[in-house]
Amino acid sequence: MATLKEIKDRKVSVTSINKITSALKLVSTAKSQRKLKDLRMFEPYFLKLIFMIDMLQKERDTNKYTTSKDKTFWIVFTSDMGLAGGFNSLLIKEFAKQFDSKEDRALVFGSKGAQLINSRMNVPENHIIFERSEDFDDTVNQLLAKSLLKRYEQDGFNIKVISNSYINQITTEIKISQLLPLNFKNIDNLESVVNQQIIFEPSIEEILLELINFYLESSLNYFYKNSITAEETSRRTAMENATTNSEDMIKDLTKQFNKIRQSKITQEISELISGSE
Repeated sequence: MATLKEIKDRKVSVTSINKITSALKLVSTAKSQRKLKDLRMFEPYFLKLIFMIDMLQKERDTNKYTTSKDKTFWIVFTSDMGLAGGFNSLLIKEFAKQFDSKEDRALVFGSKGAQLINSRMNVPENHIIFERSEDFDDTVNQLLAKSLLKRYEQDGFNIKVISNSYINQITTEIKISQLLPLNFKNIDNLESVVNQQIIFEPSIEEILLELINFYLESSLNYFYKNSITAEETSRRTAMENATTNSEDMIKDLTKQFNKIRQSKITQEISELISGSE
């Protein structure tokens, strides 16, 4: 049986952890709200761009951006920080199922994702490139979009993104999204054009060529914003669970401490009574 000192020391330790997880929960709550606001502001622009491209490609039976390739280049969004529950581990587990180590290539954003891939997946070194999640900015996005378009047109890669997606304040979901070839059948809230006579100036092909690069940049930006929103949501949930568990442990330790202390007091009183007799 644990001594009073051992229980007291453990309670102090758990209380300290409880303060940390409570603080992290508050920070993650504030961050998730800001990230969600940013995501919701960007979403209409992203959907409108997809709508325009979808409208353009429907004017032609086929175009060079609807042809499927034999291999896939993956963009994987993970996090640089931990303490987010299964945010990174579940994503990498799903990515490992989808990734063909012989044909596919990948670019992984996030230090935690890099660590998990190196420890769990047996992949040739030059098949996956790693970058920190915090290094994803507008400049990187523009360069990456051009690189992905080249990989599709010249190198024969389909382009896909795998990331966590925000659902609500307690739920995230792993989603695999195809950027190229174009396929918008599974896009929610996408408008439709019905019986509209539209004149395209200049040609559809020229407009589509101009828009496709914006589409790739916007898609990457959208999935990145969605991922970091889901990350903070997952971290808030994980810290809330950790805080609840630590509070339960503190209650149990307090009960144990009081029980043992009461037992010792009762024993001392009994000894005193026995001695007096």
